[in-house]
Amino acid sequence: MNLRGKDRVAVNLVCTFTKSGKSFAGYVKNMSRFGLMAVWNDCVSSLALIQKGEIWQIEIELPVYHSFTPNAFYCQAVVVRVAANRRDHPEVAFRIDRMTAADLRSKTPAVVNPKQMVM
Repeated sequence: MNLRGKDRVAVNLVCTFTKSGKSFAGYVKNMSRFGLMAVWNDCVSSLALIQKGEIWQIEIELPVYHSFTPNAFYCQAVVVRVAANRRDHPEVAFRIDRMTAADLRSKTPAVVNPKQMVM
């Protein structure tokens, strides 16, 4: 039985997770209209830092195209689920509360409400 309300799109996008001044590298495994599944590059030791219900800032790098800007998404997201996969890297499911599209270098925002995104 599929418990998800929306289909997820498989992606492999580099991202950075930030909370309380601490940053971790990882990648987004898949995304839907309202959420994403991310994998931490750090080992399971960082699991203690990730708690259900916490709000994290996520910077997602988009593929580089010469005439394409913005080239990053900046998300404010809530941790929904945390699990360690078989490779000992935490997988974290997030619900996206707010998303902004911006250029990685200048971080000039263009606010995007995930509830208005069409996928």
